[in-house]
Amino acid sequence: MSQTVASAAIEPRGTDSAGSTTRRELLGKLADVLALPTGRQTLNERAFTADILGALLAGTEVPARIDVARRLAGLPTVPPSLLRRLLLDEAPVAAPLLREVPNLPEMLLAEAAGISAEHRALIAERDDITGAVADVLLERDESSVALRILERENLVLSPLRLDHLVQRTQHDVALRDPLLKRPELQPAQGFTMFWWCDASTRRRVLSRFSLDRSVLQDSLQSLFVNVFTDPAPDPLVKSMLKLIDRRHRPRGKNGETVTVEVVERTLTAARARPTGELCEAVGLLAGVGTDTATRALLDPGGEPFAILSKSAGVSRSAFSAIQRDAALMTSREAEGPHFGEARQEELLEVFDSIARDYSRTILRYWDWRPEAAAPARPRAEVRKAPQGESEGYLGAI
Repeated sequence: MSQTVASAAIEPRGTDSAGSTTRRELLGKLADVLALPTGRQTLNERAFTADILGALLAGTEVPARIDVARRLAGLPTVPPSLLRRLLLDEAPVAAPLLREVPNLPEMLLAEAAGISAEHRALIAERDDITGAVADVLLERDESSVALRILERENLVLSPLRLDHLVQRTQHDVALRDPLLKRPELQPAQGFTMFWWCDASTRRRVLSRFSLDRSVLQDSLQSLFVNVFTDPAPDPLVKSMLKLIDRRHRPRGKNGETVTVEVVERTLTAARARPTGELCEAVGLLAGVGTDTATRALLDPGGEPFAILSKSAGVSRSAFSAIQRDAALMTSREAEGPHFGEARQEELLEVFDSIARDYSRTILRYWDWRPEAAAPARPRAEVRKAPQGESEGYLGAI
């Protein structure tokens, strides 16, 4: 702003208290002094002037404070104490400075973000905010602010704030797409979002976080041999190696290997009628806990079941048969999620799109990190099968 404009008199707005005319005149003259070119006053005199102006603003009505803020926004520098006072004022007063003053101190922006939603919206529009300021802006559940921040490719968001945003996507659908584009988003966060996303977003998650564990597996090969043959291995090491291991052999209750026919019959029965016993059996076959198996079986979209089936080692044709036969049983008994032929074809595409090792990675990730497998709705009650009912399905299990 030019000195001529900065020196213009502050025009009266609204009705002030007695003596307002004199007060506005004093405000104008003090602003004129601050607008003087560098060298016309010492730094100490400038600071003294700013202190007087700040004290005067404290007892001045909003329209006059807005006028002062507009004039100061055009100066090369604003004294720090006065700048802080105006930034922490009401949003209409802070707005000219937040919109026009470049390179505002990070700490001041973070402090101003705590004043109001209007302040946060104004700060989110700035081009120079840092990751630390963005972190403060994202502390509140304000969708418009979050969307503006997520559009900024130059910002690096903290893992804690990303976790918070991931949880918000359960209810704030608008955040899902821009969050999935963020390079900082990690597999665990993507696999968490997966549970409450629609079908197209789920496919994007699977594509975005596809990974090959072969380098990791090859590097740890000697440990696999030593730990899995050790009669008393370190339990934490063994659990982590199970997470990484490429091998999987479906097992029964006593650790015995079961045939692929038993796997297919059990998956078909559990898909149609997810009783507590059948969910437990599917967990054994897939090498995961009952909770993870239950979530996969009850999920209304069907993708988790496709991932579990791929992990368990069933063939493409067998998965098609499992879906078809389970759908016939479900239509009669109204137990598990029901899918028509078109949806079955879409789930077959999901089955085809992921490698078996990747499917096992996802399934074990969900099992290892229960928070990454939290269902989008309360877990449904799973009834127990009548005595002996499951024997025909489970065979050796």
